[in-house]
Amino acid sequence: MKKIFTFAAAILASVAMMANYAPTADEVIILNNVYSATATEAGYSTHAAIAWEGTVSWNSKKAGDPDNEGESTSSNVQTCSVKGNGSGKNLTISVEGCAKIVLYHEKQSSRYVEFRDGGKTGTLLATSAGNTLFTEVALDAGTAYNIFLHGIKDDGGDQDFYVYAVKLVAGSVVPVTDPVASVEIDGPEAVYVGKAAAYAATTDVKADEYKWFVNDVEQEGAETKNFEYTPEAEGTFNIVCKAKNANNTDWVVSNTIALVASVRPTISDLVVVDNDIVWDFNNAAAATIAAENQNDTVIFFNAGEWAEGFAADKIAGRGQYYYYSDNKCFQGHVLKFVISVAGSIVVEFSNTGKPERPYRHLFVNGADTEYKSNSTAKVTTDAIAVPAGEVVLCGMMENGEDPMTLNMLRFYKITFTKDQETAIENAEEAVKAVKFFQNGQLMIEKNGVIYNAQGAIVK
Repeated sequence: MKKIFTFAAAILASVAMMANYAPTADEVIILNNVYSATATEAGYSTHAAIAWEGTVSWNSKKAGDPDNEGESTSSNVQTCSVKGNGSGKNLTISVEGCAKIVLYHEKQSSRYVEFRDGGKTGTLLATSAGNTLFTEVALDAGTAYNIFLHGIKDDGGDQDFYVYAVKLVAGSVVPVTDPVASVEIDGPEAVYVGKAAAYAATTDVKADEYKWFVNDVEQEGAETKNFEYTPEAEGTFNIVCKAKNANNTDWVVSNTIALVASVRPTISDLVVVDNDIVWDFNNAAAATIAAENQNDTVIFFNAGEWAEGFAADKIAGRGQYYYYSDNKCFQGHVLKFVISVAGSIVVEFSNTGKPERPYRHLFVNGADTEYKSNSTAKVTTDAIAVPAGEVVLCGMMENGEDPMTLNMLRFYKITFTKDQETAIENAEEAVKAVKFFQNGQLMIEKNGVIYNAQGAIVK
């Protein structure tokens, strides 16, 4: 009798798995709460979306908490082992009408769980990241899934993996019962020549077909709601999308975005500094420099990427790469600006390495300033005199008996102060004055008195 019951239950389970579960609202399923030994032996669970196969294996482990944004639970919870090659269970979640599924699980650095559609060898939807307590997987609400959870290890082999809860995030599918009435596109209005600009179309009801146009020319192969365009020359490029579904008799036309493409400025395009100025990378706008800038030979800072008043058109950098790190500082081989008047600079910088690594020196216009660092702790220089013209800052690394080599520094802040009126007030006195550099600073000797670049008496 028991065998007959088990066989019948297995058939019911199979039928239940074919009818995918559609939650009406966000729903958290604690696996331990819906587990039933009798049901599991028969091949199905007490929840319409969940089915187990295999032997039971529970353990107490810390897991993500679905009621606390995925943070760790305050104490161990009962977790279910998803089968790899051990004693866990094969766990399948059959859903439709879901925009997202979230799995709450143990935190591991060397084992993971795969989400596959249809079985162990089915389409891979996602793999959990290491050292995480929960994994989110975006789904198409219009698609039915049989999500098979499978434990793996670093080398891709089978490995049991403990899971605690499943959250189903309800989605909605817009039925195509009406024709498309409106199309809106969104995307950038400016880009550099040779860089891609990405656009997306949104329709009021579901569209089945799309076409994209640039300056009234249809773009071959652009047939989805997403589109990228890479201008190869300067100019204005009008981007338009057309969409329709089976109920439309005509294509519906979107708004137009006028994309302006320009050539990326270079160091030679710098605006000359003629007054006091501060470039404070610590206080720069939080937006990260776009990834498109990472490997270019020269970067000319875009005003839109920095806080107001940063004077992005007056400084440029060249080097291996440029990015925010350690309080949003700039890191690169060389920084350069051009000044029309002499003055002095104060620089905040650090080494990019660790204390046990060689020192890196700050060089200004090719001269060693004797300011150096071998850690990420900030170094703030005294005023360093700079003549009118180009000012180039870079790092040079100590290299034993060999000449020092160009290497990166982290620049946090640069302050330029132009020369104030000094004791040299007319041409006759200027003739008598002698200018020289001492410890990297401009000094002026007149009538036996030594002044610094700001006119203060030094000796």
